[in-house]
Amino acid sequence: RFLARHGANRSTPGTAVISAAVFISVVLLSAHKWAHGTSTWPTPDLPSSMRLTSLGQETTINGMPVRMHAFTATTTQQKLLEVLKQRMGTQLVTNQLNGYTVVGQPIGHQGHYMTIQIYPIGEYTKGIVAISQPNQWQHLQSEVLALRQQWQDKLPNDSTLLHHQTSRDGVLAAEQIVYRNTHGQVYNTQHLIAQLSRNGLVRQHHEQSAMQAQAPSVATQGQVIFFKGPQQQAMATINEQGSYTVVVLQIDRQKKGIQ
Repeated sequence: RFLARHGANRSTPGTAVISAAVFISVVLLSAHKWAHGTSTWPTPDLPSSMRLTSLGQETTINGMPVRMHAFTATTTQQKLLEVLKQRMGTQLVTNQLNGYTVVGQPIGHQGHYMTIQIYPIGEYTKGIVAISQPNQWQHLQSEVLALRQQWQDKLPNDSTLLHHQTSRDGVLAAEQIVYRNTHGQVYNTQHLIAQLSRNGLVRQHHEQSAMQAQAPSVATQGQVIFFKGPQQQAMATINEQGSYTVVVLQIDRQKKGIQ
């Protein structure tokens, strides 16, 4: 759901999901070494200039519990970074992601990790604050890798799986897959339709889907296909980029009994 909400406004299909996915990867990889203990969620000590907006309750991404907030700040990126460095001290880690700045540090005393992605907007700043609980992540890595391999086995020959991510938010579950190969758009379309039909997802030729609003600019740059099945729906974009075809697939499911 995070990718669906915040990845769809980028300029290029495929890179939209990948850009958001890279940020989540930074969250996961940065937090990994701080995994220990269990606890309740800590409250971050952030500058008063940062106004936070919740992006929902606890979300699970690839097995790791995460809480995320969007923020706006009434200061420039440079000034905000200076204030964050003063508050966070020597444990602050800084990375660059697609021209944006990502900072992070352990938070509290029970193994949580906070990551902040910062976007400059003139004299103001916006971004995402993510607090993760990496100790829960380590126990599920074998399952995550097994699921990734299952998808790799389903893809057309000569395919490279660029990204696979699962997330849960209450009863809603989402899965994002990005892959590329040297087959054409027609072959990839036929293969995907056949593959998803085995999982109960049928291509929708005329029905308007709520997911369509998430990608108003994608339709002019590649093929967009919508699928629907019992308690699930999916959207795929298939784009020829140079010598490769890139497929971005998102599946949303409603799971009973998930807490």
